[in-house]
Amino acid sequence: MSTPSAFEDRFAIHELIMQWSAAVNERDWDEMGSVFTEDGVWDVGAPFAFRLEGRQAIKETGAKLIAEQQYVIQMGAAIVVKLNGDTATARATMLEVMRGPDGAGMQQMGTYYDDLVRTAEGWKFKLRRFRTTILEPKAPAGDFYKTYGEIG
Repeated sequence: MSTPSAFEDRFAIHELIMQWSAAVNERDWDEMGSVFTEDGVWDVGAPFAFRLEGRQAIKETGAKLIAEQQYVIQMGAAIVVKLNGDTATARATMLEVMRGPDGAGMQQMGTYYDDLVRTAEGWKFKLRRFRTTILEPKAPAGDFYKTYGEIG
């Protein structure tokens, strides 16, 4: 088996970052957990300030937080990856919008700072830190049409 090139590793890490957002957007709880190592950590700073340790805790608590909302949409951009053998760091700018069933919600922009490791399953998050840059405690205006689990 050949060693992956730097390009292949960077591509795989970009995909992992997008896989996280897609899992959040589509409420795919198993996928949310699968992007972390078994002992991975999801650390979210102020104003939310929580830290989840372990793939199962991330999956279960993430599911609870997101399922309470009418929708949560994340869009990632400006991904920068630095490789160091079987470890890497990445930084990604994130825009997230959400609305709850009562119409309240938020729009926020911030940055994920990631520590990653190559595993037998591929690249995984060992530590995923999110830091909010700006938060507007108001849901985006508009009608909601999404039906989860369906295409169309």
